[in-house]
Amino acid sequence: KQAPPPAAKPAPTIQQEVEQLYARSRKPVSAQEGQTIRNLMIESFTNPFPSVVFSYATGNRQDMDEVGFGPGMIYTEFLARKLHETGIKTFSGLHVDAGENWEVILSKISGRGSQCKVLVVILNPALYLSKPCLKEIYTALCCKKIPSCLRGPSQKMRKTGGP
Repeated sequence: KQAPPPAAKPAPTIQQEVEQLYARSRKPVSAQEGQTIRNLMIESFTNPFPSVVFSYATGNRQDMDEVGFGPGMIYTEFLARKLHETGIKTFSGLHVDAGENWEVILSKISGRGSQCKVLVVILNPALYLSKPCLKEIYTALCCKKIPSCLRGPSQKMRKTGGP
């Protein structure tokens, strides 16, 4: 007689997932991990007419993250993935491949055929120093898109403060 198969591990609750997200966001973001996230977003979740657009600054932390990578991208990827799982189309800078113009985000917010209903802004100290993020927020406000702000835990950022 065979033993019954082991019980399937229950899926984590949203609270557990958020706790895992915060734990993950306190660890350094390597170039390899950052590029893996970007590749996943480009390959899996690219949508020509998203209803949700994310504005985030990378939030690179001094002596911790590789340049160009940080917790802002960790939060954005998590939220975009959760929305994608429910059928909501999203877009963010993570969908923009290296060498492409980041301003494609502006067309997703307010361009011809835009279906954007909300701009989700990931708040971190680097956001306020990021001209691209501020331009995205300004664009959303000008076309009466509803900005919704989410704040991650406090973090140190590089002196450059850039995204």
